[in-house]
Amino acid sequence: MQLSFAEKKAEEATKLPAFPVNFHKVRSHVETVLTEWKTSGFFQEYTDHSFIHVRDMLQTVEWLIPPETQSEMTSADWFMLVLAIYFHDMGLIITRAEFEGRYKCPSGDFENRRNRLADFGLRVVRGCDSFCAFESRKEAAMWTI
Repeated sequence: MQLSFAEKKAEEATKLPAFPVNFHKVRSHVETVLTEWKTSGFFQEYTDHSFIHVRDMLQTVEWLIPPETQSEMTSADWFMLVLAIYFHDMGLIITRAEFEGRYKCPSGDFENRRNRLADFGLRVVRGCDSFCAFESRKEAAMWTI
């Protein structure tokens, strides 16, 4: 796994006490989930939002952020930016049934799903081993909105 410039800068933050995260594991888990999204057969008409899209965005920030700004950014700045790029499309991970029933969802159910998704994000950031232990797409869907 070759890291981009932004990811290398972000990885430096994991040496700080505030970010005790297994960066490579988070990246691997996000790549696995987004690859599953690509093969799920849902949202076929959308542009590719697999990990290839993440790599493209990581390359984009290198030319989008001016060099003088990049030099002022801390490893924590890079870490938060890279995590935002990693996670920005996780809301696309839904089943067809969830998509078709999106307007039938009682407000309390939406709140529960939102809370589960927030918990899911925390598990990923903490490098939870169970993240990739999903036995099926259906099980993964329970964590999504």
